[in-house]
Amino acid sequence: MKRSLPKSFKAKLIFFFMLISTIPLILAIVMNAMNMISDAQENVEKEGDLRNRLAREKISELYEKNLYMLRTLAKNPIVKHYLLDPDGSRVPDIDNFSVTEQLLQSSNDIFGDNNNMIVTNTDAQQLIRTDGLEPVNVNQRKYFWDAMNGSEAISEVVTSLATGRFISVVEVPIFSDDGKVIGLIQRDYDLSELQEFVESLATENTRVFVLDREGRLIAHSSHPVKTEENRLDLSDYSFVNRALTGETGHSRTIIDDEESLVSFSKNQSTGWAIVTVQPGSYIMQKVYSGAFFAGACGIALLLLISVATYFIADRIAQPIVALNRVMLNVANHDRKVISETSTDDEVAQMVTAVEHIKTSANALREESETDQLTHLLNKITMEKICRTNLRTVDEDHPMALFIIDLDHFKEANDTRGHQYGDKILQEFSKKLKGLFRSSDFIGRFGGDEFVVLLPNIQNQDFIPRKASQILQVAKNLQIDGESTNITASIGVAIALQDGIDYETLFDSADKSLYQVKRKGRDGFCLDRITVFHE
Repeated sequence: MKRSLPKSFKAKLIFFFMLISTIPLILAIVMNAMNMISDAQENVEKEGDLRNRLAREKISELYEKNLYMLRTLAKNPIVKHYLLDPDGSRVPDIDNFSVTEQLLQSSNDIFGDNNNMIVTNTDAQQLIRTDGLEPVNVNQRKYFWDAMNGSEAISEVVTSLATGRFISVVEVPIFSDDGKVIGLIQRDYDLSELQEFVESLATENTRVFVLDREGRLIAHSSHPVKTEENRLDLSDYSFVNRALTGETGHSRTIIDDEESLVSFSKNQSTGWAIVTVQPGSYIMQKVYSGAFFAGACGIALLLLISVATYFIADRIAQPIVALNRVMLNVANHDRKVISETSTDDEVAQMVTAVEHIKTSANALREESETDQLTHLLNKITMEKICRTNLRTVDEDHPMALFIIDLDHFKEANDTRGHQYGDKILQEFSKKLKGLFRSSDFIGRFGGDEFVVLLPNIQNQDFIPRKASQILQVAKNLQIDGESTNITASIGVAIALQDGIDYETLFDSADKSLYQVKRKGRDGFCLDRITVFHE
């Protein structure tokens, strides 16, 4: 027969539970209301910082790619020879102009955009344009004189003398073999592309714009910059000057008669300022939305607590006992209902049951994630880990993927038997684990194929050193004191250099592996360079 608790005790329990539940809830709602505006502003600042970072990275990426290509062409003997002998008088049998034009055109096509590449001599006369337009004289351009002084430059915004469009010029001086400036090579970056990118970053409640080193508009998400009249001077705003001096931060400013939150920063490659503006009404919109949600949740939670408290007071012990029975059944893999227990300490039994469940769950998880023969991570687990690490990898801390194949393993396995082959795999796995950091991941994909993932590499010399150690381990592998005559072939790929997603990175490492295989095995391939074990 069910035993009821005394009503007076039930009333005290109801009051007690309501008190200890309601007071923290009220305090939480009050504190949440006090912090909501601050949290909303912080979130909006993070949104602004993210858009600024994307704009900075886009601008840097564009200009760094251009500079890399121009530096390469500036050292090309074909370009130098053309500037020294533009009319072909020294070697009349070679059409210097056509050869150089073809070189510039093929190089420019790599970018896949509509921007122009130009070679100019020391008289400021353009000699070759990849867009086919009439060459002009750029004697009045500052970037020309920078080049004549031997300096690379990224120009301010200028109007193209040939097309009339806003451009920014990336130039690299060309030196003769004796160190004299003999001309320059430049690439014009059409700023309409930057305008399109800025527009893609903006939202209904967010404006993004870019300003040159003097504080004048280059691109604006809401007002396309197409003419000089569109290039408004915003240098009177304090946040613009702060950004142009290299400061990164936030500011509350009146813009278009409305208080707005401004996030600002500077692109170091160009000296341009990137600004994101979000109106105060957008912040309050987030506050109102959060307040309504918090209030609704608070009321619902208070009602739920009231109902739950009533039943808890009447059946305070039954849930604990029932939970204890269920958890013991699960831990013992027993489907029968236990009607009574032999101990008076249900809480202690519940803790024991939880520990049993946790131990069982851990054992099952480990079994599902590891290769049963070698106790290394299996293929599915390694793939998940690789995809996860690729989401956070950056150029400052690259990640390397090794694919390792044991040479001559099949012969050993076929001639000596599968047990002998298993011993080779187990011994190699044991040695392999001893080579790497606790933060590295080592797995077996099946057969004699192993994979190693090296995240957060501080020094890229670490990669060939580890590859050489693996080759040494394979070469010296012994079973029962006898050499196995096993070697290893290793393909290496580096993120983000060889791939930004798992499939591309793995395919790059796999191709490197087979390059080693084709060239004789017992080596590793990194950056398309194969190194064989001595």
